[in-house]
Amino acid sequence: MTQIEKNSPEAVGRIIALAMLADGRLANAELEALDRHNIPAIAGLSRDALIQIIIDHCRELLEQGEGGRVRLLEPARLAPMLALVDDPAKQLLACRAIVVLSKADGKFSRAEQALLRLVLETWKLSLDQVSGG
Repeated sequence: MTQIEKNSPEAVGRIIALAMLADGRLANAELEALDRHNIPAIAGLSRDALIQIIIDHCRELLEQGEGGRVRLLEPARLAPMLALVDDPAKQLLACRAIVVLSKADGKFSRAEQALLRLVLETWKLSLDQVSGG
């Protein structure tokens, strides 16, 4: 994994990239949702910087693949990325982005649900907290 500073916009951007790739494809609706909800700016990134983070993440996934398979949501693989975001406000921002992006294409896939559950468990957050309730 690329060296990323803790709680940096890039660390949050990696979590956002995970959300966009969790179901194994990058949908146009997800890219549109990035813009519609101004997610890059809210995360402290330009749109181009976030797209570059997604591209870099894809490259790393391809390099780490085992026998043509990539275990995208393996908890041991995700733990170091999630550990880079321990600021509660940034965790909420990332979780909210996961929800928005996961629903953007009209389907909340099992993989996207699994990612959200893992993130909520790791960061000790509830859906009520994420939804602002």
